[in-house]
Amino acid sequence: MLENSYYLLSALMLCIVLGAYIKQVIVNISDTKARLKKIIFAVIPFALWLVYLSLIQGSSIIQDLNLPPKFPILILLPLVILFVLFYFFKNLKHQYYYWSIVLDFE
Repeated sequence: MLENSYYLLSALMLCIVLGAYIKQVIVNISDTKARLKKIIFAVIPFALWLVYLSLIQGSSIIQDLNLPPKFPILILLPLVILFVLFYFFKNLKHQYYYWSIVLDFE
């Protein structure tokens, strides 16, 4: 019962966060293609993250308390890596422009 409550709470929080995001996308973006792209770009990572957490929880890897600590390695480290990759690819065009100005010695 507690496990089902956890899944329902996760789904509810996901719906609240994504609902607010989707509402803002619909209000602020008029182009349907761009709107759909932004919504999919938000929904898929959230869903994959919940699947990843469910798989780790279901396999009982986190419950092993021996060293090395499993929680930071399996949950926090991938989350940090995902955030870094997200912002890197989101700003890739701007970073290329910035570094082309910085490294231009002419």
